[in-house]
Amino acid sequence: MKVQLKNQITRELKTISAKATVAEAKHLMVNSWIRHLPVLDEDNQTVVGLVSDRDLLRAGHTALTLDKVMSPEVRSFEINTPVKTIV
Repeated sequence: MKVQLKNQITRELKTISAKATVAEAKHLMVNSWIRHLPVLDEDNQTVVGLVSDRDLLRAGHTALTLDKVMSPEVRSFEINTPVKTIV
């Protein structure tokens, strides 16, 4: 049996703006019990990066915006992609 991506993802995705601060991201992550957040453009339409709890720890200053600390390389996959293909 193939394990598909659609069976392994959350249905209630949390996201954050690239112009949000490190402090705002930390607050959302702590309160939502998550370690990674997709970062959206100014229109909140397109994923432009990903920020992790480790990125926030390395940032140092909580007033920095996420566009300065996020990882801009984001890969996406079709919902029916086998997890084995992704890993």
